[in-house]
Amino acid sequence: MATIEKRVGTDGSINYRVRVRLRGFPPQTASFKRLTDAKKWVQQTESAIREGKVVILKP
Repeated sequence: MATIEKRVGTDGSINYRVRVRLRGFPPQTASFKRLTDAKKWVQQTESAIREGKVVILKP
């Protein structure tokens, strides 16, 4: 499941913070200037996690 949060900076610039959380995996986060880039990253990240292509390092 993904959450996209719109953030407005003090100078009026807009950024999007994205969190992808899937049960059994640590959350993945990223920031983007464009909403379309954020949505594309969500799709790629969720499918990579489901396919087991994401390497998760445990401390």
